[in-house]
Amino acid sequence: MSQNPVSWLQSIFTYRGRISRGPYIAISLIYWSFQFFPIPTLSPEADVILFILFLPFFIYAIFQTIRRLHDLNYSGWWWPIKIITIIIPLGLILDLILCVADGTPGKNQYGEDPLGRASVSSETDEEMNEDGDEDTPLENEPEIFETDEECLQNEDEDLEKKGE
Repeated sequence: MSQNPVSWLQSIFTYRGRISRGPYIAISLIYWSFQFFPIPTLSPEADVILFILFLPFFIYAIFQTIRRLHDLNYSGWWWPIKIITIIIPLGLILDLILCVADGTPGKNQYGEDPLGRASVSSETDEEMNEDGDEDTPLENEPEIFETDEECLQNEDEDLEKKGE
């Protein structure tokens, strides 16, 4: 890996951008294993040491939750629901939704698609004419006439052109 270690650390401890389901599922499994299977300790000092060791991962999990919310085109401010699990299982439900839901295809307001998929709107952009003007008809688009008379007149003109 030729990436600078400082920039690598900055890239994982950021809430900007998006992540796909796969990495988020791995992070959630580790997070929930700490929640449901606590490590037994023999002394209060060991509890403090474990808390200090767990704190960076907890911050990392929050940032990745924000990035996953961004992938679904939601604000990252929904992340506190994840830590409400002490009171109700709402955080677990949020995590299940984040693990199962498909992200927004293509670019959204939070960044590029982590899976590299094209957005639906980019397909319609390709169908537009070369000027990029949506108001002018495309080459293969049929003409729309105001009245039946205009339509019949146009058909007559087409027949005359074919007869020539």
